[in-house]
Amino acid sequence: MRFPKAAALALAIIMVLTPAGAAAAAGRLIEADPSAIALDTPGPGQSRAWQMSVRSVTDQTVPLTLSVTGESAQLFEGPTPLQLELRDPRNGTVVFSGPVANVLGSRIALPNLAGRSSYALEGSVTLPASADNRYQNASGNLILTFHAESTTAAPSKLAITGSHLATGLLLLLGVPLVLCGAIILIVRRKRNQ
Repeated sequence: MRFPKAAALALAIIMVLTPAGAAAAAGRLIEADPSAIALDTPGPGQSRAWQMSVRSVTDQTVPLTLSVTGESAQLFEGPTPLQLELRDPRNGTVVFSGPVANVLGSRIALPNLAGRSSYALEGSVTLPASADNRYQNASGNLILTFHAESTTAAPSKLAITGSHLATGLLLLLGVPLVLCGAIILIVRRKRNQ
């Protein structure tokens, strides 16, 4: 069954970048292109395609992932949910293919990104041909975020570990206990005199 053209609402597909790790404070590690794409929601049996890429702006090789978030209970759930496919255009390798719900809220591992190089993906969303009128007024957003993490950390940026927390907790509890014990000893000595 086909949707009337006027009934198709927009599906916003947004590509953003998030540098993480020690170098994030000093500056970005990557740049995504484009930063946002708005596509019409596909009708049953139709697809919508786009291209996206990320470029390293540092000299170091960084681990690269792609997180998938978004919102549309109507498009992402049900018997015929929206399908997502991500493919590497250089060699045709499929990075992910399946229902959006299978990767929603997770990260997809991508190849490490070498310094000053770029990585591209071709994406498409498809509504299965067996979808019915329940998807007619469906809309939503799908957010694909590139993440890069620095593998080098400055000593001043290291995380506080559990042993440091335990030491701090012992000091926080121990000092008042020692003071209470000293006060009790002083009071007992004064009573015994």
